[in-house]
Amino acid sequence: DAYGCGYSSTNDIVYFDVVDFGANGADAVTVRFGYGNDNNTVTTLDVMIDDPASAAVAKLNVGYTGAWTIDGSGYITVPVEIPAGVHSVYFKFTNELSGSLSEAYFAEAEPAAVEEVVDGGSAPATFDAAVVAAVAAIISAAGYAVSKKR
Repeated sequence: DAYGCGYSSTNDIVYFDVVDFGANGADAVTVRFGYGNDNNTVTTLDVMIDDPASAAVAKLNVGYTGAWTIDGSGYITVPVEIPAGVHSVYFKFTNELSGSLSEAYFAEAEPAAVEEVVDGGSAPATFDAAVVAAVAAIISAAGYAVSKKR
């Protein structure tokens, strides 16, 4: 609804299962997040891949965006290193301050360099990335999962 996935507590996790990052993986994540505290504080999140107990591949620090609701949310982009293939993505709230996560987008990483043909050899097969593989995850009442760890 208007709040996305909010009212979080420390160590709450929002996750997206079976996300296909294609042949190149992702090099940036953009989240739409609402944080309504206008008191110079920030809420923090870690992004983990495949295992919520693994090391974070990205960290988000979100200050005041205008409101807790989607209408007052902002977009925050941070670099991330997600390998090619299918993965689960976990967003973990890491401090006592709350917020509302409503969307996550991943930018496709650049394709690997292609080897140069030498002495009449043949070029290796390459992946032709015709479409940027952006994953949009919009959380709704039926489309998100929250795992609470208490």
